[in-house]
Amino acid sequence: MSQGIAFGGHKCAGKDEALAYVLATRANFMTVRCKTPIVQGYEYWKSQGNAVQWLPDGTAEHVTVPVPATFWQYVKERDDREMIWYSKNILRTFDNLVVAKYLEKRIPDVIRNEWLPAIPDMRFPEEAKTCADLGLTLIKIEASEEVRKQRMMQVYGNLNHWVPDDPSEKYVDSLKYNYIVTNEGSMVSFHLQLERVISRYYPRRPAFDMEKDYTGMPVQIINCDDERFGRIGVVMNHDTTSVQVSLSTAEKIDIEHFFVTDVLINPPTSLLSL
Repeated sequence: MSQGIAFGGHKCAGKDEALAYVLATRANFMTVRCKTPIVQGYEYWKSQGNAVQWLPDGTAEHVTVPVPATFWQYVKERDDREMIWYSKNILRTFDNLVVAKYLEKRIPDVIRNEWLPAIPDMRFPEEAKTCADLGLTLIKIEASEEVRKQRMMQVYGNLNHWVPDDPSEKYVDSLKYNYIVTNEGSMVSFHLQLERVISRYYPRRPAFDMEKDYTGMPVQIINCDDERFGRIGVVMNHDTTSVQVSLSTAEKIDIEHFFVTDVLINPPTSLLSL
């Protein structure tokens, strides 16, 4: 029996998008990040007046700077490159198992409180082993180097974060996964592959809080056995078990009925932009 999900894959493969889909379509999942203890250590390190100076040849060195007036708060777009350096050259030289030890405590705590862990950033062998030993399903999100570079340019505007030789990227392809999902085409295709895997273990949650009226709101079809998967429609009416949806095309408008577990009400922006 699966006790949760851990996503692995190279940087910009789509792990966070996979996490977003799980959280949007399933109940009782809680995000657990491998990098949490790294972020905590990095924030403390930065708050003590430490920094990284990047040299013209692409290497880096540790420097001291004035201590910030307030405790440093990690921001992904600003700090990710420096935090990766800190993890490799500072934190893991003291304790290479810091993340595995964190997961050994955190995952059982989450399960004990009747949640399921969803991990979007599993990269190292000891992390994968810990997740597997604790009953999680390991899924690799795969995308080519070209596609990942394109996404990195879209997110950061440069390739400064492209560090294929970094330890955080070194083991991704050699880890043992239960499934591999490719993310190189449309978002619909990606979500469909995810749904086919995830639905083997975790049922979709009902779309509606029955005390509310969702008439006129957008819905996305998320039944992987339906050829209309990924289509966006509008709620006409609904009850405790079914929903009537208007699905429009350039030629016509179809009124279709679905079970409440076949649709996602008011999808997040990332899921709507398919």
